[in-house]
Amino acid sequence: MVHGYGHVKIICAELQDFTKQHNFSTIEDFRGHSLQYFTTHTDLVKRQKEAIEQRKTERGGLKSDKDWTGDGFVKETESMVSN
Repeated sequence: MVHGYGHVKIICAELQDFTKQHNFSTIEDFRGHSLQYFTTHTDLVKRQKEAIEQRKTERGGLKSDKDWTGDGFVKETESMVSN
């Protein structure tokens, strides 16, 4: 509505290009196709935690406060940053 009725022609042309690019010939070919990428909030939170732990492991930093020695204050502090 904001772009006017003429914009519908642009949308239709882009949709036709999209269907050709992905070898879709009917609406049934891509109906529900993206559902495989949907997930739950709980799953996303779990994936975030796993990714943070993976980054920590790759950096090889301290895992908890009990590993803190105080030697090399800056280096130890940076190794505990979660991002």
